[in-house]
Amino acid sequence: MRAVDEYQKLLKISFLNSYQQNLDLWSKDEGLTEIAQIFATAVEDKFTHGKVLDIGCGNGRHSKLFDSNYHYTGLDLISNNEWGRVEEEREKVDFIQEDFLFSTKDIGYYEGILDNGCFHHQDPSKYTDYLTKVRNSLVDNGLFMLGVYSTGERENKGQFKTLPSGKYKKVFSGGEIEELLNKHNFNIEKSYYIYNEQRSRYYMGILCKVNSDNL
Repeated sequence: MRAVDEYQKLLKISFLNSYQQNLDLWSKDEGLTEIAQIFATAVEDKFTHGKVLDIGCGNGRHSKLFDSNYHYTGLDLISNNEWGRVEEEREKVDFIQEDFLFSTKDIGYYEGILDNGCFHHQDPSKYTDYLTKVRNSLVDNGLFMLGVYSTGERENKGQFKTLPSGKYKKVFSGGEIEELLNKHNFNIEKSYYIYNEQRSRYYMGILCKVNSDNL
């Protein structure tokens, strides 16, 4: 694999090109929408108010899932033209153009963090750093929802490949991603397999919280 710094630059260029060529299919993906809806419901059921962070927020469409009791922060590598409109239409919304993993900004603490399609493009050598930063950005009993490409089953190992753009793509089996999260001190509350018929692919949404007993 290429050097991490080089890959992060490539990742940004790849996503920017997708937006410029209107190839950002994730911006309307119904499977990812369903994962975000499950996350929003779980946060609202557990916390009467608070802050949520959407890593890889894209155009900020998930912000509409939260009412005024929650402050929504969207973070993405690429600034999106829709951000200004969302901030005008909604209270308690802000956006940050940063690389979550390498940002040196103090992004604060959140009752809920959503990663809905970013982690499966990360360099595997940085999985530990990434999940540690998520864990350290949650309040006590905060919720983390991770949405990833899935094999649609628990057993068997998922495929890892490099796309023509140079971007990594990891498809996880249920067992793989749950083991990885457990290893990094997350307790899994529930896992969801979601099939997007239009794009012929499975996603998996894993709702979890920090296992403070092991910290």
